[in-house]
Amino acid sequence: FNDDAKTASKVLGLTLTSRNHGGAEDVPLAGFPYHALDRYAHRLVKAGYKIAICEQTEDPKNAKGLVKRDIVEIITAGTATDDGFIDEKSNNFIMSIAGEQGRAGVGICDLSTGLFQVEELSDARLIEDLQRIDPAEVLVSDAPDNPLVALIGRTLKQTPLSKYDAWKFSFENSRQALQDHFAVSSLQGLGLEHYAVGVRAAGALLRYLKEQKKNDLKHITSITVRSLSQFAELDPSTIRNLELIKPLHTDDAGGTLIAVLDKTSTAMGARLLKFHLTHPLKDITEINRRLDCLAVVKTDMYLRGEAELFLKQISDIERLIGRITFERANARDVTALKQSLSVFPRLTKLLSAAPLPALVDIGKALTGFEELTQKIEATLVSNPPLSLREGNLIKPGVSAQLDDIRNGSINGKKWIAQLQESERRRTSISSLKVGFNRVFGYYIEISKANLDAVPSNYLRKQTLVNGERFITPELKDMEAKILGSEERCGELEYELFVELRRAVAARCADIQKASQALAALDVFVALAKVAAEQVYC
Repeated sequence: FNDDAKTASKVLGLTLTSRNHGGAEDVPLAGFPYHALDRYAHRLVKAGYKIAICEQTEDPKNAKGLVKRDIVEIITAGTATDDGFIDEKSNNFIMSIAGEQGRAGVGICDLSTGLFQVEELSDARLIEDLQRIDPAEVLVSDAPDNPLVALIGRTLKQTPLSKYDAWKFSFENSRQALQDHFAVSSLQGLGLEHYAVGVRAAGALLRYLKEQKKNDLKHITSITVRSLSQFAELDPSTIRNLELIKPLHTDDAGGTLIAVLDKTSTAMGARLLKFHLTHPLKDITEINRRLDCLAVVKTDMYLRGEAELFLKQISDIERLIGRITFERANARDVTALKQSLSVFPRLTKLLSAAPLPALVDIGKALTGFEELTQKIEATLVSNPPLSLREGNLIKPGVSAQLDDIRNGSINGKKWIAQLQESERRRTSISSLKVGFNRVFGYYIEISKANLDAVPSNYLRKQTLVNGERFITPELKDMEAKILGSEERCGELEYELFVELRRAVAARCADIQKASQALAALDVFVALAKVAAEQVYC
């Protein structure tokens, strides 16, 4: 409505209309169907806007007066987590920056994966870091004359800049936010006791994300100090001029180094490879460890081929577990996770025979998920629907109560199916039909030519061009039983699904570790494949 309608009309190409509800002026309005939200929201976020998602927060049947509604989520460029908003092969970073006496504290988070980092650096290095990380959104305090605003504006001209209450950037508030989230009694427990300005940025970022997403963010299971000391420094201009990730003068990425090397099978591996290319190691021990793994995978064609085959069957479990813990996942997401977990034992067995402890350790990180896999398999149907509220999610045998309600519904539908034949015999109307639609419920349809033969207990419900629709008291009673059973089924299935989703979310940290191991293996396999094909040494 009003100015928002004018903005949406311009950005989304919607028709701008207006209504006058007794006011002095017409109210501008524009809209689209709620089921098209993802498509339109994506365009708004890309244009730099924030979107508030408002939903009903109580059952309309229990509401007194207007149904309660509230904002359940705010989507911004840096807080988007759904696949439609973000590139699967790139991290979607939001950066929070706090300044203090020539130093900058930086908090960095990829909400889709749970990656959370903190660092401190000089103002000069901050500019390079902004360019290197290229965040989707930057968060700063709303303090008057904040010098960071101008600096960020000059460095990242197209990046949305969000301002947040200055008091939430205070050390005390930020310290408390971090300690509460990670359940520690001091910053020492997080290894952050010497990062005062970094703590301010990270704590404010954590508060901001929780407020935007209306969620506890339990998939953020750790915070690490981001240190570039272990890497050979590549400044942004070097990364750009060497065309490591993006081409210099065209949108075609075919001439970049990553285009040559990226033969990864998973999105997790693709993201890690991109990080490796822009952060070359300096530590000779770690370099040789990677090269040793690469040499084994390159030489052992069977290991490489089987590993690649298994990796191609694995979804982006790093982002899947994020959505599951975030309580945004549907049954298909949980099923995709189960299918990925079911591949783990075969990968572990394959890697257990590797002649290198580092590869064997990757396999060990994939163990311990058999019980969770079986639980999901035993609970969810193999091909669940997208909707979580309309049933058909849960297998028979999971809940005796659900099975009893289903049986009642099935028996009712059998009665309905038999009704058509019995009424045809009773009325001698061979064209009589029993049908159902969502608006009118169950009905008996009689053509115009046979209206004279309609029994006296038929009650007219709807007039059509070619006939009439009727109900009977018995049909109405059975309809109430069937629809009541289906509604209760939907409610109970949703409760059982939420219970399962929470059980999966409880293994978040373990699944995140497994995803990191898989990403490392995927990079080794991809680079070994390129090395073998191109005869690199």
